[in-house]
Amino acid sequence: GPLSKAYSVAVDSSNNVYVTGAGEITSVIFGTTFTYASMWHAKLNSAGNLTWLKRVYNNGAVAISKTVVSTTTGTTYVTGYFVGPIYFGTTINDPLLTGTGSFLAKYNSSGVCTYAKKITYNTQGSVDDLNLDQHNNPIVYGSFDNQFTCDGGATVFATGNRDIFLAKY
Repeated sequence: GPLSKAYSVAVDSSNNVYVTGAGEITSVIFGTTFTYASMWHAKLNSAGNLTWLKRVYNNGAVAISKTVVSTTTGTTYVTGYFVGPIYFGTTINDPLLTGTGSFLAKYNSSGVCTYAKKITYNTQGSVDDLNLDQHNNPIVYGSFDNQFTCDGGATVFATGNRDIFLAKY
C-alpha cells in the first residue's frame, strides 16, 4: 500500500509537536486522505490531538520535507526538496515555487505558510539541516556541486568538485 513517512519532529515551549513528512500517490495522514500527497506538515497539541494538517499542493510533482524547527511561539520552518511546480498556500498561486531545488518554508502558529524560499543548484545539492539563531532566524546548511543560488541572491561557485553552504535568513 501507499507509504507515508515522518522525516522530522520539533517541539515548542508549550509542548506542541510539529511533524513534517511525505507520502506516496494516495496517503492517509492523521486520518486525512491526500491524493498526490507529497509533503505534509502537522501540529499536534500537548495532549497529542491534531490541531492542523497542511500539505503542499503539487499536482503530481515531487515535494519531500527534510527538517522542521520551531520557535518558542510556534512559528515553524521546514526544509526539503522539490521538482515543481509546488504550492505552499491554501490556493494554487501563493506561495509558488517552480523548477527543481530545495526550499525553506515558514509557517505561522496557525499553519499558514507565510513564505517559501527557493534554493537552487547548477548540478547537484541538498539542504542537509536547519537550525535557529538566538533571534529565531533560520539558518540552513548543505552541500552543492558547481554552483549554488539562494532565493535569487548571489551565486556561489564551488571550490573543487563539491562545497558546503551556510545561509541565514
